[in-house]
Amino acid sequence: MNVDESFGILEFGQGENTKTLELTWSCKSDYLTYRIKIQERSSRSTKRDVLSEIALIFDPLGLLAPCVVVVVKVLLQKLWLQKVSWDDSLPAKIHSTWTKFREELPYINDLKIPRHVTCVKPEKIELHGFSDACDYSYGACIYLRSIDAQGIITVRLLYAKSKVSPLKPLTTPRLELCAALVLARLAEKVLRSLTCNIERWIFWTDSSIVLGWLKTAPNLLKTFVSSRVSEI
Repeated sequence: MNVDESFGILEFGQGENTKTLELTWSCKSDYLTYRIKIQERSSRSTKRDVLSEIALIFDPLGLLAPCVVVVVKVLLQKLWLQKVSWDDSLPAKIHSTWTKFREELPYINDLKIPRHVTCVKPEKIELHGFSDACDYSYGACIYLRSIDAQGIITVRLLYAKSKVSPLKPLTTPRLELCAALVLARLAEKVLRSLTCNIERWIFWTDSSIVLGWLKTAPNLLKTFVSSRVSEI
């Protein structure tokens, strides 16, 4: 563990815990930041190179899910579909997408994530969960909304998770239902882990079909929908 007193930054290195590689904590501002370092490579990239660089990104809470994880998962799915070998050059279209992604990856270092997810001395804390889906991916995220004695509201992202849509095409309502299930699982995990008092929790989806399924007895639904509605 290295301490840079001039910048007030505590860096967790490989010798301390490999799972926190590239994650830093600014002691003075109490922010978590990412320290992504992209190495110079030749113009030729392989699947091995892609996986090697992706492994440098440690994001246990899914805070990078919207801008990194979804892009990476879709890219990897395409590589597996095209049966690209470990040391074969990437197909032209995938190589172009990967090159652009690599160039933008260092912008992650500009992110500043507050370590505290609630305001100071909150009077009320709510949990809000959102789920959504599109043709190629789906996911969910959880925010904590806290209010202090002066009525000042603080909203912070707490946890997020994304998944790539299965190879077998699903209708949009079914993908939305899968996203709602991800949200339900995230919420269960969060509510078990938090020690603060959550006054109320609200889950949001923009799919009227999913809302209709959730109000229907599972035994009246088809197997795919029924099993997921039951778990939710």
